Amino acid sequence: MTNFIDLHNHTLPGVDDGADSWETAMAMLELAYRDGTRQIILTPHTTPDPHSASSEAIEAAFQQLQAQAKPRFPDLTLHLGGEVLYSSDLEQREAFPQLPRMAGSSYVLLEFLPSVSRRQLFNGVDVLLRWGYIPILAHTERYACLRTSVDTAAQLANAGALLQINADSVMGNWGRRVKWFCAALLRNRLAQFVASDAHGVTYRKPMLSACAATVARKYGQAYAQQLFRENPKNVIENCQM
Repeated sequence: MTNFIDLHNHTLPGVDDGADSWETAMAMLELAYRDGTRQIILTPHTTPDPHSASSEAIEAAFQQLQAQAKPRFPDLTLHLGGEVLYSSDLEQREAFPQLPRMAGSSYVLLEFLPSVSRRQLFNGVDVLLRWGYIPILAHTERYACLRTSVDTAAQLANAGALLQINADSVMGNWGRRVKWFCAALLRNRLAQFVASDAHGVTYRKPMLSACAATVARKYGQAYAQQLFRENPKNVIENCQM
């Protein structure tokens, strides 16, 4: 299985805690490409902090990365999105006047602090739905309030959230408890996306093939194709799921 679409990725340099240089960014693209990825949604962190990168700076970096990547990887397509951190300010449109959408679609990648409460999770999802966005919950396996009960994750999905999990977590790189929870989400078909959440070339790499092979072996080829190709494609094309 190849031609992956990486839905959650921090290769865009100089705008968050991801790639720390243009050299690192190109090395990350090289790793992803050699591993079989052919489309990437770049998702720099977005917060109401005035010191975070502006939308103009992010757009400029995106255009520059596209220009540098095209000659080396002509069949690698880059899209721009964002990873929105939930806070109480999220409920105020003046704090978040325009949320970064995934590849210009209606989908928004939403993250929370690991210590988030169940109430805050549901509230954040509800806010985005009321604003007309489709929320994708970033790295679902990180939130302690969900790991205590797969039923709560199912309720969150029923409330309108789509669930993304990280490839490293599926493979056990974040501990047994996290691996077990990812397995439960996959076994119950609650996850819609597996992505790299890549931040560099030595730690949290932009690689999906080993995880895709594991998921296909354990949970079926059809489900693996949905997680790594079909569902991310639906996001890019702004199709309902």
